Amino acid sequence: MLRNSPNNNNKRNSSASYLPFGAGRSDSPPELPGYHSNRRRKSSRPSILADLRYSRFLPTALTRSSSLPVLIILFLLVLLVTYWLFNTVLILFRFKIADGLLSSGWIGIGLKIRKPPLIFVHSSQSAAIVWESNKMASSSGHQLGLRYWKIGPGYENQTISLSSRQERLLKLSTGTLANVKRTRPEGDDGWRRWVHTAVIEGLEPSTTYAYEIVLLNNHFNQQHTSEFEMIKKIYSKHRFTWYGIDQIDLSHGNRLSETSPSSSSSTDILHVVVIGDNQFGVRPFRKIVNRFMKIKAYIPSIKSIFKPRLIDHHHHHQSLNPAKPNMVFHLGDAVQDPHNLKQWQTDFWDALTFKNKLASEIPIVYAKGNHDFDSTGHNIYSGGIPKVQIGEMNRTQTLKLNSNSGLEIPGIAEADKSYTTFKSHERDPRSRGTYFAYSPHQRVRVIVCDSNLEPTRKLDPQSTLTEVDEHERWLLWEMARPEWKEASIRIIIIHVPPFIEHWEKQMWTQGHESAWGAYVRTRFAPHFHAVSPLTSRYDIPPASLVISGHSHVYARGMLSNYVAESFFKVKDSSEIPTDIKKEARTQNRQIYDPHNPQTDHGVVYVISGGAGGTLDKERVEDWGFYERTVLNQYHFNHMLLDMSSTLESIDEWQQDWLDSKTKRLGYKDLKLRVYKSIGSQLVCQGPSTADEGGIDQHGNPKQVWKAGHYLATDRLVWNTRSIDGKLLDRFVIEANSCR
Repeated sequence: MLRNSPNNNNKRNSSASYLPFGAGRSDSPPELPGYHSNRRRKSSRPSILADLRYSRFLPTALTRSSSLPVLIILFLLVLLVTYWLFNTVLILFRFKIADGLLSSGWIGIGLKIRKPPLIFVHSSQSAAIVWESNKMASSSGHQLGLRYWKIGPGYENQTISLSSRQERLLKLSTGTLANVKRTRPEGDDGWRRWVHTAVIEGLEPSTTYAYEIVLLNNHFNQQHTSEFEMIKKIYSKHRFTWYGIDQIDLSHGNRLSETSPSSSSSTDILHVVVIGDNQFGVRPFRKIVNRFMKIKAYIPSIKSIFKPRLIDHHHHHQSLNPAKPNMVFHLGDAVQDPHNLKQWQTDFWDALTFKNKLASEIPIVYAKGNHDFDSTGHNIYSGGIPKVQIGEMNRTQTLKLNSNSGLEIPGIAEADKSYTTFKSHERDPRSRGTYFAYSPHQRVRVIVCDSNLEPTRKLDPQSTLTEVDEHERWLLWEMARPEWKEASIRIIIIHVPPFIEHWEKQMWTQGHESAWGAYVRTRFAPHFHAVSPLTSRYDIPPASLVISGHSHVYARGMLSNYVAESFFKVKDSSEIPTDIKKEARTQNRQIYDPHNPQTDHGVVYVISGGAGGTLDKERVEDWGFYERTVLNQYHFNHMLLDMSSTLESIDEWQQDWLDSKTKRLGYKDLKLRVYKSIGSQLVCQGPSTADEGGIDQHGNPKQVWKAGHYLATDRLVWNTRSIDGKLLDRFVIEANSCR
């Protein structure tokens, strides 16, 4: 490296051309500017030690035009590498350091928010908003609260800007202070953690709400003080749009609930992200969160055959171009140990919410896994156990049943009111199962089951047969309700899949962990397929899709009802005859007819446990019906629910029919797997010949269009993508409904 000399007497003409290194001969190029000719000649290959020795002169080199661009590039590269390290490799340490400082009291002297709020779905009309602070109250005794208000119906209101006057009027007219439950979690690290839970009920479908985490004045008198005078400080403010169905009505005789599958909805397009088993994999989970939040990068384009249907005057622009997912389905195992309070902070909450305010505005449907199941039943980090909802089986009453008696479903056909809940209430504290039902749309029913109650497992929760029987009775009750029967898309979420193929061999064979899948397979799967005696007796339709995690792979396939019963009774896959497995594969290879698709009498199973946990590679079973398996890939899923709108004329019905035909032909060209599921049990009445139609020219009654009388298609489009956004799998489920 050349050094600069303070002696500038030997500067050459600036127009001369220079080579990098010069010699003392006359035929050599002129010396470099500032280089002393009497100086001893250096080697043409400067040593590394020389570079290091001269590095102290770098500031001077910055004045040289030839060095400046290189140094700027090097400086930017250093910044880029530092940023990458800080946001990827070191991000877990970043979260852990911040959590440790808060827990030790080195930072956060005052009342601080440790965990931003998250929204957990509890039912079709209720959700729990959960956040955490470092103290229960401020030094003056002021506590944290939650105020929420309704902005209005429709997806477009989620991003609309309101003036301060408009917002104040909305707060005055619809604002409510929620009841907040404050809990100090059990554990060694719980003394500077206070979990706040606000359960909001009566949420209206397709309606946008705003909420604030506020500091309340503890000296107020609620009868004499306005709500605004109760608020001392606003910590954070968020919005979310709620997707559900109207409150049910029990005044219809034996009809235990009321839904309107043929009614219109302001949102017939839903974008759902499905993830599971992030556990301790903070780095990949953080990358997946960043990936799925950028929804515009992976939703179908307007020219794609996978785009939502376009019926004139039926959709708002925001529905086709959302700013974020409408909701998240989490398949369980959010942490490795539910009693390790640090993991809830660093491995789940921080990874989901760090520099990501939108996470506090997306409802989460959460199924508990074996790693995050709380055997105490408290479940404080997911809002507690959901209440018993109106029309649901009264679980307190069912606990009085003898668990040794034959399994029955009281109240389905005969409407035994003693087992029906007429008012939402807390569940019996002895019932630890975290299962509930939810309808994000009038014709989509989601049942979340609990796979942790396997009675012979050697670890917690060591459930009783009473708990197991209660869960099974509840499941059958829910599947017999109109919300399930009249839905066209019926989804089961359960953490442990009934048909696992990849796991750790030693734990599978010696660790009793094969029994978990066997429990789901023998106890619940016959009901999923609607081939059990009780589902047949009460004409209960099967599930369209069963989504699970647990196994850290991606797998998808349909198990046909023609062979399903042979899969339920065996101990493992080796006991299934070869010809039965062959038949199961044959059922998945039926030729798809886009003009007249035949119904697939079976259930589609998806395993997706790739959001961060150590990936599974060892094969432990071969069930034979999976059509697509992806190993060694962290991944997430995008589920597009494209539901047919209420069709108000024969022209709109023809548009809808043509759209479906075009899509099916496109699916055929792409050789895409399309499953035709058993749809809604509502009977389409066809054209009406009511008196108001009059008489046509031939003297026959004119046909009158009536909504809900014609057959239409609801569609679920599934995409699985890697952590880098690469498409790993895609399939479609179609089902008929009455529009």
